[in-house]
Amino acid sequence: MKRTKKMLLLLIALVLCVGGYYGVQLLGSDTASVTEEAGTFALNSHTADDLAGLNWTNGDESFAFTLSDGAWSVTADPAFPLNQTDVQSMADDLLALVGTRQLDGVTDLSAYGLAEPAFSVTASWSDGTSTTYAMGDETPFGDGYYVSLGHENIVYTIEDDIADIFDATMNDLAVLESIPATTVATRLTVGSHLDIVKEEASRTINEGELWYDSLTGAALDATAAEDLIAAAQAIAWAELAEPTASDEELTTFGVDEVSATAITLYEGENTAMTLLIGTQNDAGDYYARLPGSTMVYTIASGNVSSLLTASATSMPSMVIIDLAADSVQSATLTAGEAAHTWVASAGEDAEDEVAADELGESLWDSILALEASSLIDAADGAPILTVEVSAVNGQSATLTFTEYDAQSYAVTAQERCFLVDAADVDAIIRTLRAGIK
Repeated sequence: MKRTKKMLLLLIALVLCVGGYYGVQLLGSDTASVTEEAGTFALNSHTADDLAGLNWTNGDESFAFTLSDGAWSVTADPAFPLNQTDVQSMADDLLALVGTRQLDGVTDLSAYGLAEPAFSVTASWSDGTSTTYAMGDETPFGDGYYVSLGHENIVYTIEDDIADIFDATMNDLAVLESIPATTVATRLTVGSHLDIVKEEASRTINEGELWYDSLTGAALDATAAEDLIAAAQAIAWAELAEPTASDEELTTFGVDEVSATAITLYEGENTAMTLLIGTQNDAGDYYARLPGSTMVYTIASGNVSSLLTASATSMPSMVIIDLAADSVQSATLTAGEAAHTWVASAGEDAEDEVAADELGESLWDSILALEASSLIDAADGAPILTVEVSAVNGQSATLTFTEYDAQSYAVTAQERCFLVDAADVDAIIRTLRAGIK
C-alpha cells in the first residue's frame, strides 16, 4: 500500500514538471526567433532640418505644434504665446535619442509593452511623412525602455524615458508676460477706495510728513504707505490660468475693464504699472492680468490682500510735531502764567547768531519726544499747555494740550487731535515753570 502511494506521488510530480517545462516553452515561443544586437542605432534617418511638427497626448491634454520658417506655433492656435526655446529643446532631445540595442524578428509587441504604449509622440517631416516614437515597458535589466518606430518586427531599447521629455503642460510652454518693474513709486491707487501720493516736500510744518491721502488731503503714516508701495512692487504671478482668454472668459475671471480692481503705481506723473485684479479661485488666489492682454494669471492672496483691503483712514500720520532743531525759527511754550520763547540758533553762517538757550532746547527735545497713543475726533476744555512754533521755511503751527482723562492729555495739532501720556506733558510743564523762576 505504501509503495502504491509513493509511486502515485512521483507520477504527480513528473506531470507537474513536464507541464511547467512546456509552459515555459510556450511563454517564450513568441520571442524565440528574436535576435538582439547591442550598439548605437539611429532611430530614423531624418535630421532637425527635416522636422515640420510634433504632436502627443499627455494625460487628458493633447499637444500639436507646427514648425514653419524656423518658428514653432500651436497648430490650433497660432496666436498662443509659445516659448520657442522650450519646444525646440524637446524636439532636439527627441531627435538625439539613439538605440542601445536592436531587437529583430519581433512578432508580439505586447511582450515589450508596445501593444498599448505607455507614451507616444509623433514627429512630422517636411517630406510629408511622419514617425511615431512609441515607448513600452522598462527593460528587465532596468537600463532603459523598449521603443518602436513603426518598423516591421524591429524594437529598440533607449536609455531615456520619452515621457519625461514631454511632461510640460501648455501653460508651462507659454511665455509669461513681465509685470513692469518700478523703482521709485510716488503714487498708488487701488480701485476707487485708495489714492495715496508722496510729495517732494511736506505740506505741513512736519518735515518728514510726505505721504498724503489724495482724496482728503490727510497726512499718512509714512511706514504704512511705503509698505503698501513695497507690496505692490512685489506682486508676482503664481500660475498662468488662461493664455488666450475670450471676452466672456475675462468677465468670468472678473478681470474685464468694468469688473476688475485696478492697482496702479506711478513714477511722478507717469503710470509705471497697472494690474487688473479679479475674483478668487477655489484656492483663494486672485485672477489678474495686464491691461490690453488676453493672458490671465493667478496671484497668491498674500501678495495683494493688504492692497485690496487698505484704507487711508486706517493709516493716519501719528506725528505730533516733526521739526529738527535747525529748522525751528522760534517756539513759545505757555502754561498758565509761565511762558518761554526759544529763538533757535540760525546756524554757523548766521550774522547774528543767538546765544544757546539750554531751557528752550531741552523743552523742544521733550516736545519732539512726545508719542501719540491714538487719534481722536476732537477735545474740549481750557488749554493747560500751548506751543506756538514757526519754521525757517515760513510755516507755523500751534499745539494745544487739554485734559482728557487721568492717564492722557489731548493735543490738537494741525487739524488733528491725539492722545498723549499725561505724565510726559506734566514733566514738560514742570520743566517750563522751574526754568523761568
